[in-house]
Amino acid sequence: MQRQDGEFKKIGAQVVIVSFAPWNALQSYQKIHQWRYPIFSDSQRKFYRLLGLQKGAFFQIFHPKTVMNYARYLTQGKKIEKTKEDIYQLGGNFIFDRQGVYRFGYPSQRPDDRPPVFLLIQKLSELS
Repeated sequence: MQRQDGEFKKIGAQVVIVSFAPWNALQSYQKIHQWRYPIFSDSQRKFYRLLGLQKGAFFQIFHPKTVMNYARYLTQGKKIEKTKEDIYQLGGNFIFDRQGVYRFGYPSQRPDDRPPVFLLIQKLSELS
């Protein structure tokens, strides 16, 4: 997503990361991933519940596509981080307009399930 920063800025969008991880873990993740976006901790998952984000079942979390992605990371020499967080909590990508009105949601069905960035940019452009 960071590769498309220019496109997000061009349409006046602000990307924000919201995670259920505690703030100290998010600071560590930020150093590893070098996120350039504001990061917020929703450790009580109030925002997650508001958006209807659920925990995944075993076969959603350990879906063959997800397992294959991790296998690919390992063969590429990438380190897979151990986490103390809830691996069953699913996330998503959501768009709110400037007034905070919910406009688009993509709740993930698996940990690796995210919408293509071009779709998010398209949806944001429709709001402009």
